[in-house]
Amino acid sequence: VQRRAEELAEVADVLAIKRGLAETLGADPSRMLVGGHSYGGPTAILAALLRPRLFQGLVLHDPALGSSLPKPPQPVFSIVGDQYAAIPGLASEV
Repeated sequence: VQRRAEELAEVADVLAIKRGLAETLGADPSRMLVGGHSYGGPTAILAALLRPRLFQGLVLHDPALGSSLPKPPQPVFSIVGDQYAAIPGLASEV
């Protein structure tokens, strides 16, 4: 997980530095979010901790969280599978 977080932070660094590349991909390097599903959740948290000024927030889907993970300074949106039923209109969208 730690190595994947470092790789994710390195890719984000490239996007932030090479603005032309980010724009070609349709991204705004000053407004990057990091996200992850399952074990990608801890990976996203660690990447956000590695680059707190680069990532503006986190989106976590069914994250595999442990009590040893530190809380990132950025805003976090996290949802688990059974919470989808409570989102109005979502079932009709998929």
